[in-house]
Amino acid sequence: MTDQDNLTIARTLLQRLAEAQSSSSVGELFAKDVLWHIPGNEAAYPWIGKQRGQEAVNRFITETGKRLQRTHFEVHDILANERRAMIYGELAAIDLVTEKSMVTPFVITLDIVDGLIHSFLMMENSVAVSEASRAD
Repeated sequence: MTDQDNLTIARTLLQRLAEAQSSSSVGELFAKDVLWHIPGNEAAYPWIGKQRGQEAVNRFITETGKRLQRTHFEVHDILANERRAMIYGELAAIDLVTEKSMVTPFVITLDIVDGLIHSFLMMENSVAVSEASRAD
């Protein structure tokens, strides 16, 4: 894959996530055995942790839609080479159960092979995310 191909895949992923398209339209960008990894408190949300397979992608789409209301999402930069794309930005959301808000910078690293995302790694402020999930 070229740098431009991987930039296009990253932009397509962001567009489909922003448009709240179905999990299948997002999922088609991923390999069947994708490694999904969002480090943090796995008890906070079902999409956090290390998982494998498209079910992890589906869980992320479905569960974040049920649990979080995004209030801010900004991409600062997308970088790519022939093996991966990295997305740097900031997001804010309100947990619909606890009514707590979170603000976090994020970096998403996508390892891309033959036009499909084989690895998704999202690094964020896991303390802010975990705190927002806790009911007092």
